[in-house]
Amino acid sequence: MQLYPLVSQIGLAGVIEFVVGILLIIGLWVQWGALVAFVEMIIAYVQAHSGNGLASITNGGELALLYAACFLIIMTQGAGKVAVEQWLKKS
Repeated sequence: MQLYPLVSQIGLAGVIEFVVGILLIIGLWVQWGALVAFVEMIIAYVQAHSGNGLASITNGGELALLYAACFLIIMTQGAGKVAVEQWLKKS
């Protein structure tokens, strides 16, 4: 098992994914977190997959684009009714 330092690009991606995942589960700063994750997935697709062709099914980047689409939907729809954000807005 290879360990990556947190100061590397892979380490930064791991930290972003962990923090955004926690924020989405809690329902706090959902749209900002989804924006950061969306940008991360687009960068991951461009850097890791687009060099192998533009079609995502042939270059192996379909999951990065799927996650980017999911984060885009979350970013546009925002937090739900039971999110911490909604509770804080009422207070």
